[in-house]
Amino acid sequence: PKLVVTGSANMLAGATNSLTIEAQDSAGAAVTSYTNAKNITFKLTPAGDHRSPDGTSPTVTAAAASFGAADSISASVTFDATGKAASVPLKLYKKENITLNAEETGALASRILSQSGLNISVGVTAISAGTSTVVPSPSSRVANGIESSTITVTLKDAYQNVIAGKSVNLSTTFNLG
Repeated sequence: PKLVVTGSANMLAGATNSLTIEAQDSAGAAVTSYTNAKNITFKLTPAGDHRSPDGTSPTVTAAAASFGAADSISASVTFDATGKAASVPLKLYKKENITLNAEETGALASRILSQSGLNISVGVTAISAGTSTVVPSPSSRVANGIESSTITVTLKDAYQNVIAGKSVNLSTTFNLG
């Protein structure tokens, strides 16, 4: 038997991805005897820290179990009479492409021999004026019409994920008199 995770393959940072986890036999049929609460380990790959740039941790299950800096977490998930656990909420906050796997842990874990993961692409949300930055270099100049300055604008979403590919228009007004 295996656990198969389904849900949306594309999501925005901070949105809820409603997952379904189903126990299936080798032919892909539901294992209806796989019921009740199970201790499930959720694993994000590739390995590493999946927190957003502002430090917001991914969460899974209705209890909002937090991954923290880890790439896996165990949580209790209840399976119904059809061998499914529906509407398991997953929240991811870092712009990245990951795979989420689920496997049973504990005394009866040997019943589940493999898992089938869900590939997820997490996109950025809207531009946030509160987290985007405008940085001049050098930070001050004499307004003499000769000296120049480079201004770097970095657009970010609410979780400080960098938003690439957007145009920024800057204008200046000088009053020398």
